[in-house]
Amino acid sequence: MKKYFLLTLLLISISQFSNAQITGSEELARQELAKRGLEEDEVLRKLEARGIDINNLDPSELPRLEKELEEIAKEIEEEKAEELSDQAEQALDEESKDLAKESADEIQKAVEDGASVEEAIATEVIEQQNEDLPQAQVYGHHIYRNNTVQLISESYDIKPTLDYVLGVGDVISIDIWGISEESGTYEISKEGYIKPSRMPRINLKGVTYGKAKELVRRRFAQYYNFRPEEFELSVSYSRTIKVNIVGEVLNSGAYTISAVNTGVNALAAAGGPSNIGTVRNIQIIGSAGVRKTIDLYEYLLDPSVARDYYLNENDYIFVGVADKVVRISGSVNRPFKYELKANENLNTLIDYAGGLTTRAYKGNIQITRFENDEQRILDVDFNDLQRRNVDFNLMPGDEVLINEIPAPFQNFAEVTGAVELPSKYEINAGTTVADLATKALLKEEARTDIAFLLRTNPDKTIRTIRLDLAEALSNRSSASNLAIQPKDKIIVLSSSSFQDDLPINITGAVRNPMEHPFDSERQLRVSDAVTLANGLSRDAAEFAYIFRPSPNNSQQKEYIRVDLSAVVAGPGGSSDVILSPGDELRIPSTLSFTDETFVRVAGEVRAPGEYAWDKSFTLRDALSLAGGLKIQASRSRVDISRLVIGDDQATQTEVLKVEVDENFSPVDGTISLQPFDQIYVRTAPEFEFQKNVVVQGEFTYPGTHPLIGDNDRLLDFVNRIG
Repeated sequence: MKKYFLLTLLLISISQFSNAQITGSEELARQELAKRGLEEDEVLRKLEARGIDINNLDPSELPRLEKELEEIAKEIEEEKAEELSDQAEQALDEESKDLAKESADEIQKAVEDGASVEEAIATEVIEQQNEDLPQAQVYGHHIYRNNTVQLISESYDIKPTLDYVLGVGDVISIDIWGISEESGTYEISKEGYIKPSRMPRINLKGVTYGKAKELVRRRFAQYYNFRPEEFELSVSYSRTIKVNIVGEVLNSGAYTISAVNTGVNALAAAGGPSNIGTVRNIQIIGSAGVRKTIDLYEYLLDPSVARDYYLNENDYIFVGVADKVVRISGSVNRPFKYELKANENLNTLIDYAGGLTTRAYKGNIQITRFENDEQRILDVDFNDLQRRNVDFNLMPGDEVLINEIPAPFQNFAEVTGAVELPSKYEINAGTTVADLATKALLKEEARTDIAFLLRTNPDKTIRTIRLDLAEALSNRSSASNLAIQPKDKIIVLSSSSFQDDLPINITGAVRNPMEHPFDSERQLRVSDAVTLANGLSRDAAEFAYIFRPSPNNSQQKEYIRVDLSAVVAGPGGSSDVILSPGDELRIPSTLSFTDETFVRVAGEVRAPGEYAWDKSFTLRDALSLAGGLKIQASRSRVDISRLVIGDDQATQTEVLKVEVDENFSPVDGTISLQPFDQIYVRTAPEFEFQKNVVVQGEFTYPGTHPLIGDNDRLLDFVNRIG
C-alpha cells in the first residue's frame, strides 16, 4: 500500500516526469516527503481522515489527491510552527518566572530589612534598569556608569548630613540620659510637627537636621534636667518621596526614593545622564517653579556641595543636552571629553584634564575644529598665552592635542673613562673642558697629557679632538680649555690601560700555588716567587722551568730551565732569573719521576694483597703484613717470581725458591725484594685435614670416626669401632 502511495505522491510532486521515470522511484518519494518535513504515516492518517483510500484510489481522483496533499502539508507545517512557538513561549515564561522569583526574593529581603514595599519595589526596578550601562563618553558620566555615586535605598537607621531638610513622614528618635531619662520616637505629622508627651508641638517641617537637633534640645530642656552632651536626636526613618527624572538620562521616569538622597544621588536611579546629556547644567525644578542647578564638576571638586541639592515630593530633575563638549588628548594627566561652560576655554579644559604632563610640549598645541563646513587645524603657543595671561576660546566639538616634547634634552655633555663620576652633566654657554673634568673628579691614574673630545656634527657625524687636560686645568684661559657644546663627550684615558697587565703564575711543588700581580718594576726573581708561594714543598725537584710567552705571539712560549739548588743556595745570583709579565714558574715534583711499584703476596697467607715497594721492604715484612703463614703453608717453599728489567733488553722472569723460619726470615741469609716481585707461599706436600665417617645403627660406638689411612677397608673400620 505504502509503495503505491509513495509512487503516487512522487507522480504528483514531479509531474513533469514520464511514466517510465516513475517506475522504481519509491526512494525518491521518501526524499520528497523528507524535503517537505512530512512523516509518511502521518500523511496517510490525514488522508484516511479525509476519506481517501490509497489502496482503492482511482486514477481520475489524482487531481483531488494532489490538492489534498498540498492542504495536508500546509496543515502539518502550521501545526509544527505553532508547536515551536509554544515551546519558545514556555521557555520565555520559565525564564521570566525565574527572574520574577529572584526579584520577589530581593524585594522580600528588603522589606524584612525595614524598607517599605513601595521603596523595595522601586529599588529593585532601578537595579534591573542599571545592570548594563554603556561606557562613559564625557567626563562626569563615569560616576554613574561605574557606580561611584549610588542611590541610597535604605530609609531606616540612616545618618543624614546636618543639611538634610526634615519633612512629613520622617521619624526622629530622642534619647535623654543623666539626671532625667527619656526615650521616644516621633513621626513628623502631615501638619509638619511632632508632639512629645506633656509638651507643646514642635514644628520641624522644612527645618534642617542640624537646626532641628538644637531646636528640639532646647524645647526638651524646658521639661527635663540634662546637660547638652546628655541629649541625642537621630533620624530613625527617612520619608520616601517621588521624584521625576526626565530629559537626557538613560532611564527617565518617576522614582520613589528615600528623601536622604540628594539630586546627585537621585540621578543614579535613572542611570545618570546619557551620552549626550549635560553634566554641568542639570536642573532641579521644585513644585513652586524654584530651580537649582547641579554642576557635577563642582561636585567632583567639592562633594560637600551636594547638601544644596536635597529634594522634595514631586520635584523634577531635568537633564538637557550638553552644549560645549571638547576632547583633549596627548600629554595631559586625564585625556577625555569634557563639557565646558560658555565662559570656560583652554586653560580651564587643561585644569579639568589634571594639568599637563612633565613632557608636554607647550610651544604648539594643536586644535582641530569644524567650522563653516570645513575642518581646520589651529596652532596655539601655550607659552605665549601664559606670558600674556590670556586664554584661547574653544568651540563645541573642538579636539585639543597636547604633543610631547619632540626631541630628548640637549643641554648636556658626557665624561667617561678614568674619572670617579662618569655621567652626563648640565652645560650652559660658559661650560669648558676644565669645568667638566673638575665635576667628574679625575682618578689618580688618569692621564692628563692627553684626552679626547668627541663632538657631534650637525650631519650626525663625529669629530675627534685631542685635548691637553693638564694645560686646560692649570690655565683656564688656554686654547686647550675648549668651550663645551651640547652632546660633547670627553674620554679620559687611564695610564694603567697602557700596561700589559699580565700576572705571574707560580705552580707545581710549592706550598701555596698562586697568581701574582704584574710587577711593573720588573724586579721579581724566582727566589721571590718561591717565597711568595710559601716555599718549596718536600717533593720539589732540584730544578724548575719558566714558561715565557713570546712578546710577538702569545701562542709561542720560551722554556727556561732554572737550577733551584743554586737559587736556594745564592738568591740574587745568576741562576735567580728575573721574571717577566705573563711568566709561569713551574716547579716539578719528584713524584712525577717515580713509577708506582708494588710487591704482591699470595698463596697460603692469611691476607693476600699488594703492598707498596720500598728499598727497606723485606720478605719478612711482606709475609708479616700478609697476616703470616697458614697452618698448611710450606715454610720450605716460598717462591719469589721476579721481573728482570735490562736497558734496551727484553724483560725476563726468574723464580727464587726460599725457605723461611718461624719468624718468616730467610734461612739462607737476607733476600732483598725488588719492584713487582710476586711472593707465593706453597701448600705443604700431602697436607690434608682429617677425614671422618659418620656411623649409625647397631654399632657399639656409633657416631663420627676418622679414617686412619687411604687404604682403610670397611672390615678393618668396623672392627676398630666395635
